[in-house]
Amino acid sequence: MNIIISKACEVRLEGSMKTLKAGEKLDLPEIKARRLIDAGYAQPAEDAYRALIAEFGAKDAGGNCWQWIKTHYADLWARHQIAFRAGNLELARATFDEMLTLHAAS
Repeated sequence: MNIIISKACEVRLEGSMKTLKAGEKLDLPEIKARRLIDAGYAQPAEDAYRALIAEFGAKDAGGNCWQWIKTHYADLWARHQIAFRAGNLELARATFDEMLTLHAAS
């Protein structure tokens, strides 16, 4: 099961203790993934992405925002896309908020 760690924690994986950081993506056996989710240390990757996309949709300034960002802040757009695709939802959220702030100030 694909999960995203939401709070740092230590977990026994493959016979040794591993320190997991918030934002890390893992593919774990269902039972171990469910334990982390139930304990509040992780969430299913699909749910995290859906929640972030819903948040992006709710905050979207509309209009020509994304083309404007791509044109004027291509590096920021690229960082956002890389973070989102890599599963670094914390950075994706931060870059998204930065893009909205820049667009609103324009």
